[in-house]
Amino acid sequence: MKGILKSKGYDAYSVKVSKELALNDYVLNEEEIKLGREITNKLKQLDYKFDPILIFPRAKVISINIDGSRKYYDAVKDDVEKAAIDVTELNNYKDYSIDVNRSTVKIAKADTGALITPAIAEGLMSKKDFKVTGVGYKEKPLSFIISTSIPSSDPEAKALGSEIESMIVEFLKSEEISSILGEESYEIKVKSKDKKKINK
Repeated sequence: MKGILKSKGYDAYSVKVSKELALNDYVLNEEEIKLGREITNKLKQLDYKFDPILIFPRAKVISINIDGSRKYYDAVKDDVEKAAIDVTELNNYKDYSIDVNRSTVKIAKADTGALITPAIAEGLMSKKDFKVTGVGYKEKPLSFIISTSIPSSDPEAKALGSEIESMIVEFLKSEEISSILGEESYEIKVKSKDKKKINK
């Protein structure tokens, strides 16, 4: 998506990605997402092996699952915890506790939507004329949900919805993404500001 839009001369700016969750699920805010990204980057710089970091804002816990043997876990646990604490303190999250663990159950590979949606978001939100305010997805059945700021009553709403859908379809057909998507079917829902579907 980024390449497709870059070829058309679009300029990138902020990106918002979300997974559609039940109402009682907590969606991380931008600062919490940034915190998770900074901890991840710090641990990668230090060459530790770990699974995706989980942040639980309600419990004020950051969970880091070390990937490797018991011996490796015992050797790096304290250093991983210290590195994570340093990042949380720099970001004013001093009240968060760090839970460094080693689960014997492998964390499941990210679902297709989680792998593809960030790239869709980056592409769509780099073009202000698309009026995209958010990009999310549902896992089963796979649906990409695009929120826009255009009212459904706007005469250009349907055309914009179709243009956004066409851009996503083109992106999903690219060699890199089609290898991730495989034969999985999907739906694209482009929604107006008043939550009405504006693509076909």
